[in-house]
Amino acid sequence: MNSRGRGPGKVLIISFQYWPALNARAFRWTALAEAWVRAGREVHVVCARVPDRPALETRNGVRVHRVGSAWVERLRGAVMPRSGGTTVKPNAVWRILTAVARNLWHGIYWPDTSCTWYFAARNKARKLLATIDPDAVVSVSPAFTAVAVGRSLAHPTRGFRWLIDLGDPFSFAEEAPPNNFRLYRQLNIRFERGCFAAADSVSVTTAETRERYAALFPESAQKIAVIPPLVALPETVTAVGHSDSSGCRQLAFLGRLYPTIRRPDFLLALFAALGEAPEGKRYELHFYGETRECGASFAPYQYMVGKTLFLHGLVQRERAASAMHSADVLVNIGNDTRYQLPSKIVEYAMTGRPILNLVPRPDDSSAKFLADHPAHLTLVARVGGPAPEDVNRLREFLERNQEKISKAVLHKWLAPYTLPEISSRYDALLSSALAPRDPSNR
Repeated sequence: MNSRGRGPGKVLIISFQYWPALNARAFRWTALAEAWVRAGREVHVVCARVPDRPALETRNGVRVHRVGSAWVERLRGAVMPRSGGTTVKPNAVWRILTAVARNLWHGIYWPDTSCTWYFAARNKARKLLATIDPDAVVSVSPAFTAVAVGRSLAHPTRGFRWLIDLGDPFSFAEEAPPNNFRLYRQLNIRFERGCFAAADSVSVTTAETRERYAALFPESAQKIAVIPPLVALPETVTAVGHSDSSGCRQLAFLGRLYPTIRRPDFLLALFAALGEAPEGKRYELHFYGETRECGASFAPYQYMVGKTLFLHGLVQRERAASAMHSADVLVNIGNDTRYQLPSKIVEYAMTGRPILNLVPRPDDSSAKFLADHPAHLTLVARVGGPAPEDVNRLREFLERNQEKISKAVLHKWLAPYTLPEISSRYDALLSSALAPRDPSNR
């Protein structure tokens, strides 16, 4: 135990992605690892190689061990289509070859596309177990390969507590399967059941996910705790405009789009209808983040790109935070699942900016989360596209003089999602066999 307080003194984190990766789990565990170092703990992270980063570095006190083949990561980036405002068109032969290779690979890999990292990560983790003797090991998923690495270390006589941290579900993720469910469905369930049985605790981000897992693995239900999304934006943020246009009200979506669980179709149709209405050209819609998998959704709206519709692609964390603070309205697209809460919605709420929330059903998790938020509009995405009343409600919302949310109200409302609170929840799991209560039940 850490002599300065509650929690383990030495922690080994196994996570395929870590800083400088631009995704929610990397942000979450970078913030937690650095906070634990500040609390006097020794923290090591085993993650994937990044072409432009050294294999071993100390960042803000955290010892980061990057393992695996750098050329594999370069190849992964080379075969993926480009995103953002610039379109790169490879030759026809390259497109055919990469499409065939991608389809073959997607049909056979297990447990997920990061499986090539498994042996390098396992070997490094075993060496660190022998040299640093950690009090706790944390496997962060996605990617679930990190859980497989942790399972290989978790023998019955181990001297550490093992925590599985699940950002996304694995064996029942029908909407966005991590592998070929037709081939691996039963293997997924058996393996994940074994991982839950071997772990000391499991953390998920929503009560709905916990309920699904408790029903699937009732023998491990008492190990599963809810630790909600983390508010972890850069401390220094300067609000900047999105474009050179003047007098436009700017809507911004930040995050990744998925063709199965988070499509932009309704948002794009709604915005296009807004643009056709009187004074519709007063609005701009900006996308920050990965959009390439939903390229077909943007195709009908190419006439708007660069005029009122802007695709910025992946941007640095600081720029995304600045865009979030400068937007007139932030846009959330609810996941087409009942058990996930987009982590971005918590960061949206922290800014105090008005939020347009588009959900697939009235009982969506983000609608529940925003129920008490004083400056939001939730619209249910209609299958046939927006109705005139949706466009009218949006226009009224955009033109309304929104009441500024006080810092005191925001602080109280978001207290369960702050770094000290989230860190203490993990400390409880890593220090005791008893799972903490769900802090999102306010």
